[in-house]
Amino acid sequence: MDSSQTVAVGLKLTTLPTATPTPVSTATPRPTPKGSVFSNYEKGEGYYFEGKYQLAVNELNTAIRLNPNGGDAYFDRGMAYRKLGQYQRAIEDFDKAIQLDPGYANGFGIYTERGYAYVELGQYQRAIQDFDMPIRLDPGWQYGYSNRGRSYGSLGQYQRAIQDFDKVIQQNPGLGEERINTRNKAYTFRSLAYLALGQHTKACSLDSKYCRRLRPKNLAIFSPEKCPNF
Repeated sequence: MDSSQTVAVGLKLTTLPTATPTPVSTATPRPTPKGSVFSNYEKGEGYYFEGKYQLAVNELNTAIRLNPNGGDAYFDRGMAYRKLGQYQRAIEDFDKAIQLDPGYANGFGIYTERGYAYVELGQYQRAIQDFDMPIRLDPGWQYGYSNRGRSYGSLGQYQRAIQDFDKVIQQNPGLGEERINTRNKAYTFRSLAYLALGQHTKACSLDSKYCRRLRPKNLAIFSPEKCPNF
């Protein structure tokens, strides 16, 4: 495998991080009366926070059956489906939530969540369209650029990927562990994009701290399996 092929593998986006990690709850939802939309919805949320995604889906199915016009239950069930790896079902639920609730149509999180699902299905252009929305709503949100940049890389649109990684770097000056880690990863993927374009000298001159990691024998560390969390 030549270096450009390896780089393409390295830039391929598989599992993206969520910008706002789901809180972990250790509480078990209390039994609630049957036949209440709110009670099923509440129980579904409780199971989701506990990581019991199929149980969450079961409760949210009931909530939707009792009230098929509520966008919140579709959104939450979509997130549970995504955690279960049922990405097409997740997308369908996110679509329904946007259709039912104008608040979701202008929302931030739902487009990011749907974008992640499109990424998992390899539908990178649709993912990019969804990642565009959070960037329009908040041009300072760094994860929007990193998500979109890696999607551009997966499509072989390396120049656009570089522009997005530039944004991530610019928005993370100074110290602080999270800022440093985010900036370092953006440097890494930007260098890979330059290598994919055949601009080896530029990759190392701009990101010299990472040159030793970009030698051909080490490029395998950038495979999706080795860096799933950016």
